[in-house]
Amino acid sequence: MNEGRRDGPVAAEFRLAEERFRTAVEGMPDGFGLLTAIRDGDGAIADFRLEWANAAARELIGVPAAALGRPLRELWPGFPGSDAFASYRRVVETDRPSSRESVPVVRIDGRAGDRVVDVRASPLGDGVVVIWRDVTELRRTYEALDAAHADLARVHAQLRAAHEHLGRLYDELTREAAQLEHSNASLREFAHIVSHDLIEPLTTVSRFGEALEQRLAGNLDASSRAMLHGILRATAHGQELVHDVLAFAEMSRGTVRRRPVDTHALVGDVLATLRGAIERSGAHVTVDGELPALEADPALLRQVFQNLLSNATKFAAPGRPPRIRVAAERAASGAWRFSVEDDGIGVPPGEEERIFDAFHRARSSGDTPGTGLGLAITRRAVELHGGRISVRPSPASGSRFEFTLPDGR
Repeated sequence: MNEGRRDGPVAAEFRLAEERFRTAVEGMPDGFGLLTAIRDGDGAIADFRLEWANAAARELIGVPAAALGRPLRELWPGFPGSDAFASYRRVVETDRPSSRESVPVVRIDGRAGDRVVDVRASPLGDGVVVIWRDVTELRRTYEALDAAHADLARVHAQLRAAHEHLGRLYDELTREAAQLEHSNASLREFAHIVSHDLIEPLTTVSRFGEALEQRLAGNLDASSRAMLHGILRATAHGQELVHDVLAFAEMSRGTVRRRPVDTHALVGDVLATLRGAIERSGAHVTVDGELPALEADPALLRQVFQNLLSNATKFAAPGRPPRIRVAAERAASGAWRFSVEDDGIGVPPGEEERIFDAFHRARSSGDTPGTGLGLAITRRAVELHGGRISVRPSPASGSRFEFTLPDGR
């Protein structure tokens, strides 16, 4: 009697532990199943019985919960001749686990399967414990990344061909100065087409690089992580360059959409956009007084302020947080004269004009990131409004960019 009373609590604890185990495994994202061997009269394994499978496994291979406990031959007539049967039999007979990678899923319910799994089978008594890990999306990511690399190689070839073409075009323009305006129009159209053709593969590489970084964040060594970050940085630079080329080409069309613009509010929006760069550089930005309202193209004017303020944070003097000042005043002509002044490294003497040329980078810029188009876009935007832009040393030893805009009202 005493022994019977001890068995009752032990059996209850066992059932509770089993229930907890089943509950935990039922919620696993990986498929989990228990199979026991079915042997023929000679003791050879002839089939396996699906004793139990969690929700993920039932969904993956198409087995209803009511089918648990039945021989797999009844559920899947082709099972005894399959690679899966041979693998599970070998695990039981050798008492050693086995793994198979990228195995196409065969659904027992007859529906077409499009999933791919890694399968791990381990011995358990006269049966096996099977874990199916769905790697479909990871495999698709790898395939997409390979395709993106191929696209990038094709883009590189296009760029090389474009570079050769531009070289020949330059020689032709040198010989035929009378056709300069026509050739410039052709180049603007070429830049527009190439920019659109390049941005899609670069965006694809960036998207799948970020996806790969997220999926494998904990599985990459330092060298692989550095290589992946290098790919993402190079792709981001390529995207920035393509966008700048496209923006420059669009501005060359000379379209200005004027409407009332509160420049004080616009500068505030630009500073909010650049908040990350301002905080990283430790920059202190002040806006003198209230900036005016005028008639202008808000998108072009935003580009002007964003380029000038971004440059002021990037080209800071070593060891000193930049101090930046934005102001506006009426010129004698009645136009508004805006200024963006900093105490950074300044513009080298003799480069005050060339710094606004496309793809020109001042000698003092060093390794500071940029495409060489920002100030060219800025000058074009100002000139489209009928204004002018210039740069000179500031009293604070940095640079003072000034540009004028007609009131337009």
